[in-house]
Order: sequence, then C-alpha cells, then structure tokens
Amino acid sequence: MIRVLSFLPLLLPASGALAHPHIFVDTALEVALNEAQQVTGVTVSWAYDEFFTLLLFEDMGLDPDGDGVLSDAEMEELQGFELANWPLDYAGDLYLFAGDEAVELGRPEARGVTLKDGRIQSDHYRPLLPPSPADGLHIAQYDPTYYIAYTLSRGVTVDGACEAIVTDPDLDETARAMQQELANIPEDGFTELLAGHLYAQDVRIVCAASE
Repeated sequence: MIRVLSFLPLLLPASGALAHPHIFVDTALEVALNEAQQVTGVTVSWAYDEFFTLLLFEDMGLDPDGDGVLSDAEMEELQGFELANWPLDYAGDLYLFAGDEAVELGRPEARGVTLKDGRIQSDHYRPLLPPSPADGLHIAQYDPTYYIAYTLSRGVTVDGACEAIVTDPDLDETARAMQQELANIPEDGFTELLAGHLYAQDVRIVCAASE
C-alpha cells in the first residue's frame, strides 16, 4: 500500500540502514478453500493506525472539517484507493509457501473500504494461481523494508476442516539476525535493509485427515 500514496516519500527515513516501522496495521486473513481442501484465495483486511488515517485524509483532501466523519461521496472516493495504482511487481506484502516453493497470487480484487473508530479498514481478495493444497501451507505478511508493521491481531479464519496456527517471531533470534544484517552493511555505502521477514508472524494451515 505504501507505494500508491504520493506523500509517503516525504516520510521515508533518510537512511535505509535501520529498520523501524512508521505505519502500523492490524490485519485479519480469511482463507478460502474448495471441496478438495485447496486454498483458492485469501481475503486480506488492513486496519490502518489513526495517524496514518489522518495523513491519508490530508493527502486525498478528505474530511476538511477534521471531524473524523466522511460523507457518502468521500467514502466513495476512498474505495479501492490503494489498489488503483497497484504496481505489477508489488507482492502486496503477502507471501504464501508450499514447502520451499512460493505460491503465485493473482491481482487484488477490492472488497470494500470502511471507517471504524477513526481508522480506515480496507479489504481485498487475492486469488491463488492455481489453487494450492491447504495442509502445510505457510502464509506470512510483511513489508520487506519493515516500514510497515503488520500484526495479525484480528485473527485468521479458514474454511472447512482446516485451522490456522499462528506463531510469533522469536524476538531474541530476530535481534541476533538484525545485528548480523547490520554488521554486513558497509560503513561507507548505502544499503537498503530488508528485514521485514524477521518480524513476520508465521501462519501454518493444518487440515484434519479426510475420512
């Protein structure tokens, strides 16, 4: 989502050497399965933090009176705001793996934008191309640059006889890995630190054995 907002380059840190999130998103995932227990798609729900919501309003010229309430026309303008200019090479900060193989995802399909408790909530759907067996599938959501911090605080739901097991990152291990990454950065050079995966929660889909 970060790439589609014109004001965000002004907020980017001067150095890419230190990973520190500036946007915080509470997320929910809904995993859709077919009758063969294959994942056909994932509905992603992003609830942006209050400060980012205010910045977005300002950037889009919404809510000029600052009361936190949008008119019907303003809500219509907000629909699909982050999907309109979705770059072809943008993964959407969503990564699926079957074993060691990355699972291909299709382009996002808008599922609506709402405003709840002063926060924008944007939902979209990502189809799998083609569907992948659900059992053992891993899902991770992260911004590679860690400019955006995603937290699965709103849960993961799975259709059918499968469930999602969410594992938080080991922060001690993450800290050690970060120190190693920082040690590899040349003192006289600029290197973008891609550390978002170190902070990602792991979602593993587990299915009951078929009769």
